[in-house]
Amino acid sequence: MFKIEKPSSDQLAFFYKNGYLVFPDVLTNEGREGLIKEILETPEVVDFLSLTNEERGRSHKPHRLSLIQWKDQGKYGDQLFDAPLVVSLLSSIIGEIYHFCHASIRISMRGSQGLGFHHDNLPLNQIDRNKWYIQMIYYPTGFEKGDASLWVIPGSHQIIDLKELAPIGPAIEEASAELLMKHYHNQVDRELKAEELSLPIGSLVVMDARLWHAVSPKPLDSPQEMRLFLNYIFKEEGEPHPYTQAISESWFCNKPSRSKIFQRSASSWSSSSFESEYGSLK
Repeated sequence: MFKIEKPSSDQLAFFYKNGYLVFPDVLTNEGREGLIKEILETPEVVDFLSLTNEERGRSHKPHRLSLIQWKDQGKYGDQLFDAPLVVSLLSSIIGEIYHFCHASIRISMRGSQGLGFHHDNLPLNQIDRNKWYIQMIYYPTGFEKGDASLWVIPGSHQIIDLKELAPIGPAIEEASAELLMKHYHNQVDRELKAEELSLPIGSLVVMDARLWHAVSPKPLDSPQEMRLFLNYIFKEEGEPHPYTQAISESWFCNKPSRSKIFQRSASSWSSSSFESEYGSLK
């Protein structure tokens, strides 16, 4: 599935310092093509791609699909739960005990809008904000700068106390490296600056969910029809996050070693309980 089985000490040091880590072209050819096939055969994806361009443009998220809880893993998606590289990364960062939270698929077609700077660390209880919540983000089709590309603000994961901009920090329409620096400079060890990434096919980004990041729009004249994004999220032991999904019995696959990541409760959150903690995020 992967071309390597564990990160180097230098790579882990980069992750702790910057809040993310990139593994370019780390999927094998078979693994990459297998994941693409499984994504494109997912019923919700089939339905989305069967729409006309005009129909996709009228959706709530024009020209984008967000499938928050993916449960149709085949042979290749299943390996992303506990492939050697995945286990090595998570046990090094979180420790020996960690839980699978949820998997999601996102597809950006030509004409899709971007996403402003934000973080994804939204536990049901804000006290848990300092616990590990790790995103394993796969880009089987890769991306170029300015084309549904990923932006990161290295070091912004160090911001734990959101203070006067609590509960979640600045609004997504306003957030920037400069604004974060203005409000939270005492919590970081450097000047915060946004960086745009470009990744080849078959790449992986490991991200601390506290890291502020954004996504560029996908131009109408992009040479790439769609950018595929697959996210597996793992968390420190504790209360479930809002999107913690129910476990499928098929995922155990007679693998007792998986019990440590699957033996936890699914989230029972509701929009009202979420808003009581954070307020409306609309």
